[in-house]
Amino acid sequence: MSAVSIGESLRHRLPFNVVELWCARLPANDFSLEALLSPDEARQAARFRFDQDAASFVARRGILRMILGRYTGVAPSQLTFTYGAFGKPALGESLCDARFSASHAGELAVYAVARGRDLGVDLEHLGQRPLDILGIARSFFADKQIAALNHAPADQREEIFLRQWTQLEAQGKANGIGIGQADPRSNQPSNFVGKCVSLTWLTPSPGYVVGVAVQGPHRWSLRTLGFHILPDMRFTVSELQIATPVEQLEAIGNVNQRRFATARPPDQGPEGCHYST
Repeated sequence: MSAVSIGESLRHRLPFNVVELWCARLPANDFSLEALLSPDEARQAARFRFDQDAASFVARRGILRMILGRYTGVAPSQLTFTYGAFGKPALGESLCDARFSASHAGELAVYAVARGRDLGVDLEHLGQRPLDILGIARSFFADKQIAALNHAPADQREEIFLRQWTQLEAQGKANGIGIGQADPRSNQPSNFVGKCVSLTWLTPSPGYVVGVAVQGPHRWSLRTLGFHILPDMRFTVSELQIATPVEQLEAIGNVNQRRFATARPPDQGPEGCHYST
């Protein structure tokens, strides 16, 4: 595992049928990546009331730029972004067909990258705040999902809810319209009518749940990578074995839902980022 400088041009070739999920543990109160941010991002960071929130934003955006620099060969500080009608970010460089999505919760951030395929990712942290699980489910989930929650043991209900919620959030982000456009009357597990999306959930670290959604009818595989920040704007990359595929594909309507069984996360390093990155 060799260190990489952000100044190096590393055009990373990504196969069309592979989604790479990057997992990073965010440094606490660290502004060292601020030089990578655009003026607009720096102004956004300055608007946070608390330093810890500003530092988290700086780290998340800096890491996103460092990761995308690997795919584009463009210096992280030189990357530009465009934003869709509902705020979905995309790379501004027409020379690269990499698509991405990011989410964060607690001290972890996750970044999903694919080539030529829209995708979404959502990360949630268990036990962080009281949730009206059944009330939220009645607004967004299909009848079958609500019934599963009603019959779930009380000590497992939050995790089951967050598995379904992260998939719904991820799919809204993949479609570029957000969860507010979900149709609660639909009996499909997708709740977004007319889109062909594959869904995956996994557990990147104890107490966390990730949902990944990828558009398109073609099969894809997931590769999980750890992002480790080093001093002087350098980083290392490691391949994480955080999920073992289970050969079970459930086709319901226009949605293929692939489930993954959780394997023991690595003992050290990152164990695993909504449109807010």
